[in-house]
Amino acid sequence: MQTLVIASRKGGAGKTTLSRSIGVMAEISGAGPVALIDTDEQAGLAMWWNARESQTPVFASVTIDNLKSHLEGLRNAGVKLVVIDTPPGLNSESTATLEAVLPNADLVLIPVRPSPDDLRSVGATIQLVEQAKKRWSLLLTVQLIEQVFPVR
Repeated sequence: MQTLVIASRKGGAGKTTLSRSIGVMAEISGAGPVALIDTDEQAGLAMWWNARESQTPVFASVTIDNLKSHLEGLRNAGVKLVVIDTPPGLNSESTATLEAVLPNADLVLIPVRPSPDDLRSVGATIQLVEQAKKRWSLLLTVQLIEQVFPVR
């Protein structure tokens, strides 16, 4: 089983969108079964999953305290990929969550938008990931100009 953590200290970087998109596409491409875990208190990934009709990828409701045992249970159930959505923020609670999740990661994807605010904040995420000695990759996320400025 591979565990992919989507992390960024910056809100609005696209973590939840990326988490659900990777989960769905992994299932469609035959890389599943896939489990999604939402550690963000905003629960955007959980709300999206609850509004869906499809039961795949599966949603694993966990707390940070039982994350390791739940991951072992998912492995024993035959899950091949776990995608973990993490909270934004520099406060102690979100930092503690990220520090608890990172040791379980096989890879950390760090979404970053091409904006000064995102680029300034990415260093804090990279620092935590490197302290955990985990492999990471930046993922540049962009929004199409037509979506921002509709052509009329």
